[in-house]
Amino acid sequence: WREQGAAKGRKKGQPQRKVAAGRPINAFVLELSVRGVGIMHSESMAEGEQFILLLPRAVGEPVPVQYAVVRCEQCGRGSSAFAIGARFVAILTMADVTPEALEVRRIRRAILAG
Repeated sequence: WREQGAAKGRKKGQPQRKVAAGRPINAFVLELSVRGVGIMHSESMAEGEQFILLLPRAVGEPVPVQYAVVRCEQCGRGSSAFAIGARFVAILTMADVTPEALEVRRIRRAILAG
């Protein structure tokens, strides 16, 4: 997700669904903690870029958690994979994950930062 989508988190090392600009893509959760997350993805992400992981619950809807990229490194010379580290930003609700709600949040952040 890059300001407009969400991802389904899974247990460490399992594939997850990720949405960038409305289209699903695959990524792997490498590490997950209260401070941040490490993922592996086939596309690079810029420092400061934000995304949402949908972390599954035993019962009910997943929990959307927003993260901001702090580092992105290619996994080796010629590799098409990128190791991405991101810090925790916020716990959201499923209502926050609609494209309209995400756009309102982006605009609100830009106004408050400006």
